[in-house]
Amino acid sequence: IVGNTLYVIDGSSMKMFDITDPEHPKQVAKSDMDFTVETIFPHGDKLFIGGTQGMFIYDNTDPMNPKQIGKFEHLFSCDPVVVDNDIAYITMRNGTPCRTTVNQLDIVSVKDPRNPVLLKSYPMHNPHGLSIQGQNLYVCDGNQGLKSFNVADPMNIQSLGGVPELRKAYDVIGMGAQGTLIVVGRDGIYQYNNSDPAKLQQISVIPVDKAS
Repeated sequence: IVGNTLYVIDGSSMKMFDITDPEHPKQVAKSDMDFTVETIFPHGDKLFIGGTQGMFIYDNTDPMNPKQIGKFEHLFSCDPVVVDNDIAYITMRNGTPCRTTVNQLDIVSVKDPRNPVLLKSYPMHNPHGLSIQGQNLYVCDGNQGLKSFNVADPMNIQSLGGVPELRKAYDVIGMGAQGTLIVVGRDGIYQYNNSDPAKLQQISVIPVDKAS
């Protein structure tokens, strides 16, 4: 959601809904793409879109008519992306229909959104969703659980530990200044207090039937 516009990914298209009246959302536009869309991350007046062929950057000055202005291509892969300031964080993993054999975290400069530049890649186990809060990055890394990193220096990120027992987590959402992470796993939805990123404290869990 950006302002009164809701963006919805649907295969190889992005649909824009006017939610000025949230009880009666109206689709007002659609943008077809030549790649499969995985995630959308709004940042400033840009949309950073993770797709099977890379990260695509859209100017969102006109919310109902976003225009592609840049891209960062890589191996055919499934890749979520988050952005903070002029840095994008992108994960790639194997074991998906996207057929890549790479498990890594790419750190990309988007200072010039028309020409993203890879700064450094870090090996990972099997990364899925990720979230950035200030200088702290959280990554769901397959059987190695939820990981916490300090990324103050993108060229030398530091591991802060995490929650290794939280295996099969596949999405993490940081709740702004609240000091809370919401983590989605195969067996439940978890909340963690991350006021100390090196010592994540579980607040609650809503158990669900394990997904296959």
